[in-house]
Amino acid sequence: MIHVIDFGHCRPNVQVTDTKLKETGKALVDVLSSTGFVYLKNFGISRGLIENVRDAADGIFTAPSIEKEKYARDPFTNCGYIGLATERLDDGCPYEYK
Repeated sequence: MIHVIDFGHCRPNVQVTDTKLKETGKALVDVLSSTGFVYLKNFGISRGLIENVRDAADGIFTAPSIEKEKYARDPFTNCGYIGLATERLDDGCPYEYK
């Protein structure tokens, strides 16, 4: 079961009590600490923006490796692309999928 949390009262320009905000925050922490998944509804981000971000992510994930290498991880910021099967946390494994 995925828990549903309504964020409608957490949006800008909506009157809400501190108690309600604390209840919502606690519910969010509880769910993410236990199952790690939550469905947020009425969070105020348009369907169009979500679809644009999803399309951009699809473009990144489906791009050829040679294109992704243009955005290789910067060791100072730790941001950027790392190829599949190139990292490992366990020295006993040849690689890990991340």
